[in-house]
Amino acid sequence: MTSCIFSILSPSILSIPCGNKLKSTVTKVTADVTSAVMGNPVTREFDVGRHIASGGSGLAWEIFNEIIDKYQKCEKDQIIDSLKQGIQHLTRLQHPRLLTVQHPLEESRDFLAFCTEPVFASLASVLGNWENLPFPMSPDIKDYKLYDVETKCGLLQVSEGLSFLHSSVKMVHGNITPENTIVNKSGAWKIMGFDFCVSSTNPSEQEPKFPCKEWNPNLPSLCLPNPEYLAPEYILYVNCETASDLYSLGTVMYAVFNKRKLIFEVNKQDIYKSFSRQLDQLSYLGSSLLTNIPEEVTLQCFDTLFQRDYLRKSQFFNRLPKVLLPKHVIVQRILTCLTSEFVNPGMVPFVLPSVLLIIEECTKEEYVKLIPPELGPVFKQQEPIQILVIFRQKMDLLLTKTPPDEIKNSVLPMVYRALEAPSIQTQELCLNIIPAFANLIDYPSMKRTLIPRIKNACLQMSSLAVCVNSLVCLQKILEYLDK
Repeated sequence: MTSCIFSILSPSILSIPCGNKLKSTVTKVTADVTSAVMGNPVTREFDVGRHIASGGSGLAWEIFNEIIDKYQKCEKDQIIDSLKQGIQHLTRLQHPRLLTVQHPLEESRDFLAFCTEPVFASLASVLGNWENLPFPMSPDIKDYKLYDVETKCGLLQVSEGLSFLHSSVKMVHGNITPENTIVNKSGAWKIMGFDFCVSSTNPSEQEPKFPCKEWNPNLPSLCLPNPEYLAPEYILYVNCETASDLYSLGTVMYAVFNKRKLIFEVNKQDIYKSFSRQLDQLSYLGSSLLTNIPEEVTLQCFDTLFQRDYLRKSQFFNRLPKVLLPKHVIVQRILTCLTSEFVNPGMVPFVLPSVLLIIEECTKEEYVKLIPPELGPVFKQQEPIQILVIFRQKMDLLLTKTPPDEIKNSVLPMVYRALEAPSIQTQELCLNIIPAFANLIDYPSMKRTLIPRIKNACLQMSSLAVCVNSLVCLQKILEYLDK
């Protein structure tokens, strides 16, 4: 048996087949899985989508399905109990560095399922472990390149998650691995896989003490932590503490910067001997082993932007266009941070130039998917006037990439509102920019909506400058009018 992750339009649904309807072939997987999972309560609220990735302990939670009947009944029960425990812990714990559960675990006759925030893939899949992925594989994962800058930021985020578990919750995760590190749709790294977590048995004011279970090689592999990333004391001395998680994080870090290579190879057939040898090797590891691991961590500032004052934010955003970063890092991480500042009208003039630079790099498809929902509220803002100035400079870009319906619904209404604004300066600016993109405005909109507003601005006579600019604007767009 393997398990599955389903991705839907907004969150991600993670589900595991657990009943007797397990098939040994994959030719009927899609129909069987869809039929079985529809009986799960989660699907009453969320639509199941296509298979995108796999993650969790042993990559047990799968994106799409490839169900294999390889466990006996008693083993299946043990596996299901272990996985259920992990999700129940994850649901109770809430922190920005832990995978967010949007709908708790539901169990039907044939499936377990729960719903999370939007997920891209596990770190294991990103690093090239493509077990339990669909065929043909999604090019988004197959061609994904993990850049140094996002790796450093991701490892920092995992360490922040562990700090929360160790200091605030008094808990040891017990299985920090690439499979249990999830990359969400925004590129942030989140911790999941609490199947083997251990809480302190001491009161909070005392030194925490974590009871540890003895390694049982007779259990199914999915009922045990991944030994390749496990601290030696867990196996050899039946002991775990917060430092054990940090050891695991170190092995993950080594694997990330060394193309998935492990710092120690573990012989799972003789695990005690393998870990005894590993413990001996630890005492004389040379610094040359760490040459591929950089010292500094970057991008941390993006996660704390909301905590900064306006002056520091504005200085940061002014420098941002000069920073060269990989495109998918910009789209996944930076764009989200930038657009979150649109709620502050005073920050929009500082943020908007960087957003428009990102738009220049986007394909039309990427633009349609990512930008209009974020820019919509900005198009409606008339103050400060610098917003309109910035849009004026990039109006050809907006009208070229924006679909016709969105131009009518968002871009042109911004121009109309500016023509009717009480500010003479705003009206003048708008009249000056209209000729630059008049050729991109469809004739019905030009005739029925734009021209009447220019005429009204002229006839109001509230300002001689507005009147003159209205006539000049009409002169420049005559070639686009009905003769």
